[in-house]
Amino acid sequence: MGKKTTPKPSATVFEVTNENFYEIAWNVRLQFVESLIAKGETNPYRILKTMESWERRYELVLDKVMNYSPTDDGSRGNILAQGYSGNAQWMPRQHERFETLPTGVASFWESSLRGAELVVPAYTDMTGIPAKWVVDLCREEHDCIVDLGSGLGRNIFEIYFNGGPTEVTYFAGEFAESGRTVTEKLAALVPELDIRTCPFNHRKPDFSFLKGYRNVLMFSCHSIEQVDIIPDDYFETLASAAENVTCIHFEPFGFQISTGSPISKSQQNLAHDKNWNTNFVEVLEASRVGKKINVVFMATDLFAIDKISPTSVAIWQNQAASS
Repeated sequence: MGKKTTPKPSATVFEVTNENFYEIAWNVRLQFVESLIAKGETNPYRILKTMESWERRYELVLDKVMNYSPTDDGSRGNILAQGYSGNAQWMPRQHERFETLPTGVASFWESSLRGAELVVPAYTDMTGIPAKWVVDLCREEHDCIVDLGSGLGRNIFEIYFNGGPTEVTYFAGEFAESGRTVTEKLAALVPELDIRTCPFNHRKPDFSFLKGYRNVLMFSCHSIEQVDIIPDDYFETLASAAENVTCIHFEPFGFQISTGSPISKSQQNLAHDKNWNTNFVEVLEASRVGKKINVVFMATDLFAIDKISPTSVAIWQNQAASS
């Protein structure tokens, strides 16, 4: 399992970072999964879909602790610092624009496509789109599938239960230990499926776990998004992970190519406000020009679960896989 990953507290407060956010958030979902297993659930796909049903009606809100500057009258001054308390609450989703259905879900939700705003009906499911891409890209020669930033492993199970191969090894690479633990709990329910978890850090990618594998299919899904700046040699490192590497990225990088639409401009502002990635396209292009990788497909803003963070897609291969 590698080195244990835990939030790093300052006094009794966890620093506000993407890493700590997900360590806490995945731990809450771990408790959700464990409660379903304790009630007798044995199918990981049913567990994930039960969680999806819950999250259509409730959102997870992490509690924050604020430190304020002192004032002469004893009132609160300016915020000096804030952090996560380590606790979180499930709160009912608020639907301000659209009426709420009897199910507790908004009748419509806002999406976008190629820079244009869309309003789509309730229960329009876009969460499984990446899995279908991966299933269709997988070839007989691939001996493993690697999720770069797997969270709780949802996409791997989506791939498997949507027709993904059974004879390959699935690797769930995730920074947060709590996310890896959820994956392991679910994987234990499908003993015929070879799923292995491993620590993975986009800032320092290490593929020692791929020793012995020759034909690798990798993917990331809104994971590089969380890393403000990826290393200049990021794609070169991925490309050298095995003899033949094909990689597909589902990431919100459209604004890095153009901010010509209000959606792209909002996406740029969101990335700035959340300290999300801003150099994916720059590093990818440098690797392409340097002939470290061969980019075979790129398209922006193909689908959106969140209107102002539409998903773009890039597919590349290393030179061996391209020949």
